[in-house]
Amino acid sequence: MGRLIQIIRWLVSNPEAPGFIRDGAQRAQRLAFEVWNAQTLAVNRDQQRALAGEAQAQFDWAERFYEGRGLRQDYRQAAEWFHLAALQGHGRAQLNLALMIAAGRGRPHDWCEAYYWAVLAERHGAPAAASARQRIAAHLEPEEAAGIERRAAEFQPASCSPGAPAAGPDQPPGEKP
Repeated sequence: MGRLIQIIRWLVSNPEAPGFIRDGAQRAQRLAFEVWNAQTLAVNRDQQRALAGEAQAQFDWAERFYEGRGLRQDYRQAAEWFHLAALQGHGRAQLNLALMIAAGRGRPHDWCEAYYWAVLAERHGAPAAASARQRIAAHLEPEEAAGIERRAAEFQPASCSPGAPAAGPDQPPGEKP
């Protein structure tokens, strides 16, 4: 995208470029700005909702960090925000957190912790959670899995009060600025 912007700027400022090309380049430059502005507004809106404690917004914010969509890609941040949504019972956040922990992405690799979140994700109806739970369970002893399932049975979704996670876009939840 950056190279495209450079070309558009060159075309707009080049007096030797034919008028129709300069006009088209100016329209493209305006459109690029509008897209950038819309994306910035969406990022700010999502951040505010996530900071307010909305589980779905925290999940969306985590996905932005995971994919690097509108933000710098950061697996540690993604895991933290998935964790906040997962604590509120968001099934897809629980599944993503389980998979990240199983892969050692953003969190230390831990089969037991990954299994815990996969069990919860399955209980909360996350698509593909059952197969993920089975794949992760293959790395555990049956007694370990049973103990984790007992622990998961006691899980109660938390309610996140507005403003609870005091974090910015480059700061993990719970850390002071």
